[in-house]
Amino acid sequence: MRFNYQIIRERREEMGLTIESFSGIADLSISRICALEKGDVIKPWASTINKLCRALGVERSQLWVEETDEG
Repeated sequence: MRFNYQIIRERREEMGLTIESFSGIADLSISRICALEKGDVIKPWASTINKLCRALGVERSQLWVEETDEG
C-alpha cells in the first residue's frame, strides 16, 4: 500500500478551499499540506492522517492505494 497523496488536492479543490484555508481546517502547516499534495511525504504520521480524514471528510482507507508493478 502507498499513500494516496492525489486525493488531498482533489478533495480540497472539490471543497473550494485554498491551501491556506485548508491548512487552518486541517490544523497542519501550509508547507506540510504542500509536501503532502506533492507526494513528498511517503508515510505520514497517524496524527496527520487523522487530521486529513477529518478535514477532507474521508475514511482512512481512502488515503491508501494498492501499489502496482507498473512504473
